[in-house]
Amino acid sequence: VAFHNHLTESVQPLIELIDSLRLIGIEKDMDLPSIAVVGDQSSGKCSVLEALSGVALPRGKRQREREICTTFLSGFRI
Repeated sequence: VAFHNHLTESVQPLIELIDSLRLIGIEKDMDLPSIAVVGDQSSGKCSVLEALSGVALPRGKRQREREICTTFLSGFRI
């Protein structure tokens, strides 16, 4: 809960600013930040992505007890 609150108050406004800059095409003149979430199995990657995006990602178990959320490479823009 504390991590999520921190993201909502501190990080989310920065993500929204970056999105606004993308909308006006600033990427043609400068590189904008990207986020990569890397970690061991069950280390909280999906929770980090959900907290940053505010989107509930698909959960559930697949083969060999892996979560569907980060079983494959994902890319999305917030």
